[in-house]
Amino acid sequence: LSKTANTDSLTQVYNRHRFDDILTTEIKRYKRRKYSALSLMMIDIDHFKQLNDRYGHLAGDTALREIASMLKEEMRGTDTVARFGGEEFVVVMPATDLAGAAHKAEALRRKTETMEFPGADTPIHMTVSIGVATYASGSPSGLISAADQALYRAKQSGRNKVVVSGPESGIYKTTDAGK
Repeated sequence: LSKTANTDSLTQVYNRHRFDDILTTEIKRYKRRKYSALSLMMIDIDHFKQLNDRYGHLAGDTALREIASMLKEEMRGTDTVARFGGEEFVVVMPATDLAGAAHKAEALRRKTETMEFPGADTPIHMTVSIGVATYASGSPSGLISAADQALYRAKQSGRNKVVVSGPESGIYKTTDAGK
């Protein structure tokens, strides 16, 4: 019953409600100096609506499951992967600074663009945009907002990118695909 209440039924990763609880707990641990950094990735599948329109919702569901599975495989056991909503996922990364989170985000972006997802006739190729932020102070919603703003900038600047929001400087850095 607990697993059902905390897990997204389609992707088998944590749901938004469980993510909110975990992020709050991890911020409390960070504040008690259990680790030196806490980062968050917000991941969005690029042009997901068009994928659903072109290949059908079953193909879209398969793509969501495949992305979730890849994220679980690629992340450490101490990281938390959750479905944030729709085609968005989040990853809570304790003991990971901004540079480490950005490096991992770029590796995930590259892996996604090379994956082949099952399609009815031919494999489907997708990309993701990722926003990364590191906790400095404030509420969980502030960290979510920083990662979301970075994700928005990644999508606005052409998609298939990682954009990092640095809390100490407010400067955004963009990692372009293929560079």
